[in-house]
Amino acid sequence: MLATNVLALSHFAARYLYNAVFPKNWNTAKLKEEVEYAIANNHGLVSGNTYKGFSTDGKVEIWFYYNASNGSIISFFPKL
Repeated sequence: MLATNVLALSHFAARYLYNAVFPKNWNTAKLKEEVEYAIANNHGLVSGNTYKGFSTDGKVEIWFYYNASNGSIISFFPKL
């Protein structure tokens, strides 16, 4: 399981909500919840520092970059 910096995740949630192609009905709180779920229940390493997981309903594949040196998420996005 990956450790995450939730404060950093909150910052990214607000930033990416309107800049990425996440479902339009997801507000900032929902986006944060879904990304945290995808991280906590990740499906493993894709390559380098890139991991993937899925939303709670399994319909949105979410990829994220993990910084192992400080336990933070660098960025995340839906895999199209």
